[in-house]
Amino acid sequence: MKTTEKQKISKLLDKENYQEAVSYIEDLLVKSPSDEELLFNHSFIKNYYLDEISQSIIDELTKVVDMDGEYKGKALTLLCIVYSESAEFFSAYTAGTDPAVDHQFLQFVYYEAMGKACFEIGYNHLEEGLSYIDKIIEFENKFDESIDSYWYTLQAEAYIRYQQFDNARMKLEKAYEIDGE
Repeated sequence: MKTTEKQKISKLLDKENYQEAVSYIEDLLVKSPSDEELLFNHSFIKNYYLDEISQSIIDELTKVVDMDGEYKGKALTLLCIVYSESAEFFSAYTAGTDPAVDHQFLQFVYYEAMGKACFEIGYNHLEEGLSYIDKIIEFENKFDESIDSYWYTLQAEAYIRYQQFDNARMKLEKAYEIDGE
């Protein structure tokens, strides 16, 4: 992708013209259908800014991963997130545990996707899932003024699913402390 093209996309995003940015990238992809950066940015904007979840995004991200280039790690991270949003938890887990995944890219959303994937794919992954949600809680504790009770509720739901009711109760009590209701 050329510098002028990057600048135009950046300006469109700064102005929150997300659909226009997608359309512009689609025009560029007609000329350069194998441009790794264009493919990744197209999928990223559609998912992250426009909340789209589709097979075309999965296909584009898979293509970027298969290119084995500069955007592979970010594509794996976003693929994990998209699969989790699609309730394809085993695929989310597979993408999210690939050694090339970029943990720093969309870190917060990645941890949530991995936590949910672990909770859904089976009891053997319960502790792993809890550790991902603990990372979100640590992050919020470090950088935010408050922790969202949702994270404790999510952990409690996982404990309930696996009939660990004492642990679920402790997590719900923490959620209650935060909400104060």
